Amino acid sequence: GVMFLQTARSVGAGWPGFFAPYEPATLYLVMDSNDWDRVRFDQPSQSEDWVPEVAQAWMRGEGEAPILVAVRRKGESDTPLPDAGDPRKVSLKIDINEYVSGQTWHDLKKLSLENGSSAPLREGFAWIVHRQAEPLYGYPAAYSGWVRLFINGEEAGLYASTEQRDETFLRNHDVYSPTCTWLYKVDGTTALEVGVSNSPAYINLQFLPFNSGPGGGGKPPSGDSTPDLDAYLPRWIDMRGMLTLAACNAFTENSDSLFTHDGKNTFCVDFYPPYPRTRRYYPWDLDTGINQGTASIYGSTQYQTTILNHPWFGRVYEHILRELLDGPLSVEALTNVLARMESGLSAAALSDPYVYPNGAADEFGSLRAWVATRNANIRAQFRHPFVPRPAFNHPGGEVAPGFTLTLSAPTGTVYYTVDGTDPRAPGGAPSASALAYTAPLAVDGHLSVIARTLVGTNWCGLPAEAAYSLASHGSALRVTELMYNPVDLNLSDSR
Repeated sequence: GVMFLQTARSVGAGWPGFFAPYEPATLYLVMDSNDWDRVRFDQPSQSEDWVPEVAQAWMRGEGEAPILVAVRRKGESDTPLPDAGDPRKVSLKIDINEYVSGQTWHDLKKLSLENGSSAPLREGFAWIVHRQAEPLYGYPAAYSGWVRLFINGEEAGLYASTEQRDETFLRNHDVYSPTCTWLYKVDGTTALEVGVSNSPAYINLQFLPFNSGPGGGGKPPSGDSTPDLDAYLPRWIDMRGMLTLAACNAFTENSDSLFTHDGKNTFCVDFYPPYPRTRRYYPWDLDTGINQGTASIYGSTQYQTTILNHPWFGRVYEHILRELLDGPLSVEALTNVLARMESGLSAAALSDPYVYPNGAADEFGSLRAWVATRNANIRAQFRHPFVPRPAFNHPGGEVAPGFTLTLSAPTGTVYYTVDGTDPRAPGGAPSASALAYTAPLAVDGHLSVIARTLVGTNWCGLPAEAAYSLASHGSALRVTELMYNPVDLNLSDSR
């Protein structure tokens, strides 16, 4: 057999240190046994009438002093383990500043611990998939980690720990403003969680699918029942981020998400002014998915038919999926992810009293097989011809005087702009400021370039972008010799 060395991990400094994707932190909760019974036997509900049972508890990480926190049960759909008659491993919400005003723990005020039902490694892996896609999101959308939890000295098991969406989340990601930032929970309705009144984006997205659910209604301010989405949506939404969310949820076969369940289990952040920083979408509750690897990447919900079936946004969606499958979600990349997970989490999985009684080797083997199946299955579902982004001969940054930028593509015409706008206009024609690339571009000062390839009537779904400036040291001055004469701090040893 294989022996795993089990050690307790202390939490790294600051909130990012808590969300380590490949190694569990150890947490200890101590509370009155009757209070724990009230919490664990509670029945979570999404109904507004549900009043959760809350208990005081002392919480500490490895090597830390305990702090007073509030604990309640969460996760209506999460299966209590070992069973509902004796629920000892249940999903929990920990409120760190409920009883001590302003108290934080590693810069966090709330913890969300997901028990993962019978497959916590699968739920945690789904979160890592979204985290892997951060280069395509364009912002950090999915910090998550792991917790090995003990309650009153008894091991509860391995939990996925996800970054709570709240004001602290906005502050930690440096996007909070008391009057210029809004956080919404999109879960059948779009409900304001943080912010004053409603955002401009919210007000201007009052049409399907954005107002689906019991709280919907109204039309966009233009009076049109459905505006020209190609031009309209990018004014209010970071479409690349939104479609990366859709791509990751499609990859993991998540059936209970923004696109697959018409506006469920998602958060979004809006800004003022609403442009150029537009609405960002963030995933939540990733406990449904990773099934047979054969789920469709399309569907019949309002979000899917309106946005994924749109002739342009469908192309962007597939372009994102292709770049994910060739990069951070490739078989090779995710096999490496699973190897790191297996190395860091196997001991905690084996120690869990309620899942993986023989260890997690079979689960990791199943996940590796699923990754290969899913990658191939998605590639067989693409509808649109693929046009890759143009290539630049330099990734951006400082360049030496005399540098010239070349843009290239295997076929078609490369169009570019230097004014920060998209070379593709809504509707598909080159924009008014787009230039067809014919010769290298001289970098005489600051230069920002956005470029797309056009092949026939097909544009690449994502642009190539880079900014350049002349190096401050870029002059004719050259260092030819260094003379070094340090101060002697110990004259007594001089000879």
